[in-house]
Amino acid sequence: MLNPGAAKLRYALRKTKFALLLVRMHLFRIVIAALIFFAALILSSCSKQERPLTPEQIQAKADSIFRIKLKKLQQEAKEDLERRMAIEVKPKADSIRNVKNNIAEPPEIRADGIEERPADTSLGEVIEN
Repeated sequence: MLNPGAAKLRYALRKTKFALLLVRMHLFRIVIAALIFFAALILSSCSKQERPLTPEQIQAKADSIFRIKLKKLQQEAKEDLERRMAIEVKPKADSIRNVKNNIAEPPEIRADGIEERPADTSLGEVIEN
């Protein structure tokens, strides 16, 4: 004899398996519908043709890109100038100051056209042979 509780249990188990089968079929339908939707969306977006830009739109885009690049170049040039000023200005100023302090006398031209330069005293000691 079958136990009445076991029969109820078998019935409930069959009912649960059937419910799980229905849920799986429903999820399968949803996944298939989503795939079809996205495939249609991709195909419809690829079939659209681009609208060509008008000359005004092209010029506006070019100006926008130019302005951005120009600002970047100006910023880089300003940073480069500030960095190089500290490096280059002092030696050049010192060089100019030294030239002003050590101005040589102009050469004398003899009657036969040969230049005679005065001795260079800025070298300090004269090397004797």
